[in-house]
Amino acid sequence: MNKSLQKLGQIVSRQNIIRYSIRYASNDSNKLRHSTILIQDGVNVQELPIIVRRLSGKDFIILDNNLVPDEEHTNTISETNNKEELAEIINGFNRCVTTDEIFKILDTMPAEEVTPLVALHALQKTYELDNNKVFRNDYSKYIGSDESENFTRTAILNQLIDRICHTNNNDVLVKGLELLSKDVFKSNTKSVKEKLKDEIILQISQNKFTLKQVCDTVRILSDCGNRQLIDTLWVGITERIDEINETNFIDVFQTLLFFKKSRRPITYTLEKKMIAIWYKLKSDDICKLLPVLSKTNVPALRFLEVTSKWIHTNIHTLSEDQLRTIIIHLSDLDYRDSNIENALERYIKMKSIQIKDPTVMAAIMDYCYKFRIRSVHIMQGCAEYLIIKQKELSPVHFKSLFLPFGHLVFKPLNGIQFWKCVEQFLDEKFVNFKPNDFLDVMLACVYLKNYPLNFVDKVFNPFFLDRLQVKDDFNKNQIQRMKSGVNGEKENLRSMFNSYKVNFSLNFKLFLGMGVFWICDISQRYIKTNLFFTTILDTITCSQGILIFVLFIAKKRIMKQLMDVYNKKILGLNPMRNSTSRSTTMTVFTVNSVGGNDMDSKYKK
Repeated sequence: MNKSLQKLGQIVSRQNIIRYSIRYASNDSNKLRHSTILIQDGVNVQELPIIVRRLSGKDFIILDNNLVPDEEHTNTISETNNKEELAEIINGFNRCVTTDEIFKILDTMPAEEVTPLVALHALQKTYELDNNKVFRNDYSKYIGSDESENFTRTAILNQLIDRICHTNNNDVLVKGLELLSKDVFKSNTKSVKEKLKDEIILQISQNKFTLKQVCDTVRILSDCGNRQLIDTLWVGITERIDEINETNFIDVFQTLLFFKKSRRPITYTLEKKMIAIWYKLKSDDICKLLPVLSKTNVPALRFLEVTSKWIHTNIHTLSEDQLRTIIIHLSDLDYRDSNIENALERYIKMKSIQIKDPTVMAAIMDYCYKFRIRSVHIMQGCAEYLIIKQKELSPVHFKSLFLPFGHLVFKPLNGIQFWKCVEQFLDEKFVNFKPNDFLDVMLACVYLKNYPLNFVDKVFNPFFLDRLQVKDDFNKNQIQRMKSGVNGEKENLRSMFNSYKVNFSLNFKLFLGMGVFWICDISQRYIKTNLFFTTILDTITCSQGILIFVLFIAKKRIMKQLMDVYNKKILGLNPMRNSTSRSTTMTVFTVNSVGGNDMDSKYKK
């Protein structure tokens, strides 16, 4: 116990302050125990799971992960079999068509020749034949069919797994664990399987696994459902931060999906590393990084800031599929900054009409619509793309491309051609639109004050409304807003038509009146001998004022307006402001109105 306390003191006195909280386990059968450790990083303190190896019932040691691996623990071991002998044994296993043949070969081999590598190949071939047998036949026929056969099989598998556990080759351990996860028969080998897992966990805790081997182990344990064991493997990653580079960064980053309690220290480690190597990452790395951020609850702000910097620098290297993937995941993560906006503007300027996949432009416009990005370059590029690629678009793509114009109130420069293509597309693909999508497009037209009068009859149609099945308030509000916009446009058109009608009537009457007077004046010059006609023409010419008064002034509406103006002038009232005037009879009028409508009069004698 004193030695253990001395060891603990050595660890605590290191440069990084680590506080340990050990919890004893009551079971004495296993040599590994789960415990917790308190790690303080600045103001952050976190409790993390670790592995403790027991020496006896009362004494234990804490695994020091900073120790240099012993020379005997290397990735290459000296097998007793030479390469030729090993190849011959493996070929013998490959020629077997049943598990009994494999067991017979193992029975004839001396025990010292069954090395961990030989045991691994024998185990691999056994599981391969078993799985093939199950997949080709009914699974239930082969479970418990022969107790003696199952007993023999279990005994041999236990020996093979036990032999694998005693290897110094970590690749053999990882491969053996992967094979055990594929055992469809679920043989009675639980004890040796746990022994193999404990051996792997122990090697990782002692920092004897490479970074790739740790990542592979995490994935295999995840397939086996061992979440508790996975959370203890964080030391295998954080202790090898110097080995993380641009080639294995994403492999390590994807392991965040499998950690739960110990996800935060790995996240901090990867944050520091990504800031250092972000410019070396490839396009595929960024496409794999963002989905992990979407699925996990790790603090993603720093990762996204570095990612946006990478996108701003390398957007020209992205393929269309990669750009679509990145934009969709950035939208899911609710992230937007100036680097991404500038990068998208440059991309649209360079490749707007050259984009082959409409889903790429649709993803960009959905992103702009969600974050209210009203970029002239992006919107105008989308308008040109819609005009040129009109025939290649589906209704879903068209909706994504068109809606931002309405909700962001952006009118393209080539408006006539743009609206012509929009109207043509809506007319041709009307039956292919989902009712809700078509209503969204109509509403966007209303926002732009380009009212879709040609499609009103199609929307307010029993067949369309039956497809729509208006049940929720959202659809009702959409229809009501579109109807209000269309009705408002009809009122504007009606008032405009009435004003045109009045102007036309006045001009036409004036044209007729002045035409008659002009004809009379010309006729009077040529007809001078006939006094009767001359008198009639003079009378008509003199009655110009009367005719103008009858045609233009002698109307009920005009007379009413003239009387209102006359009365106001007589009374000395100003209809646009509060005023007080005094008459000779000392009558005081107080007018409170806007436009002369409301009037309160007080009389004082």
